[in-house]
Amino acid sequence: MYEWQRHIQVIVDEIDACIKRHDDEALALSALSRRLGYSEFHMTRKFKEISGMSFRDYLRQRRLAFALKEVRDGERSMLDIAFDYGFSSHEAFTRAFKAAYGTSPAAFVADARIERAIELLNSTDEPIAHIARAVGYRKPGAFAEAFRRRTGVPPSAYRRLQQGLPARRLNRQQKDKDESKTSIAETPPKK
Repeated sequence: MYEWQRHIQVIVDEIDACIKRHDDEALALSALSRRLGYSEFHMTRKFKEISGMSFRDYLRQRRLAFALKEVRDGERSMLDIAFDYGFSSHEAFTRAFKAAYGTSPAAFVADARIERAIELLNSTDEPIAHIARAVGYRKPGAFAEAFRRRTGVPPSAYRRLQQGLPARRLNRQQKDKDESKTSIAETPPKK
């Protein structure tokens, strides 16, 4: 059993290296089993016995793990990432990604950007427009809207709340409107 565990580790290391090189031919079960000197059937059975998952499922999970890092860190299109990691289309990549991580690649990117923005809002005094660009938004308005959808407040209000200040200052019209509601409520009803 120990020998097979060592063989499986060799396979795992080889899979990672092939994925990094985008060498799909070397990732074929036939190529890996030949390298170890075993039949495809025997290698597949032992791989599942030791790892708990089929060779094909393991290969897909590793490709998705590498793609996840690139989706999070990269500036490349989803289609390019999908093709580089062996998926036949953007849709196939999105389905596999969602099945593995419970969210689409686009939603994952949006969440990662907002999380990074929250870190920057909490740790710097950079203007909101600079933070928007730093986390990948070209337009501060689009960033503010995405931030508000995710957190319930715009970035400026979030920063003020984190600093212990009111979420926003009332403008003059809002203040007058609030005062008129109060005065109407305090007026006794007419008889």
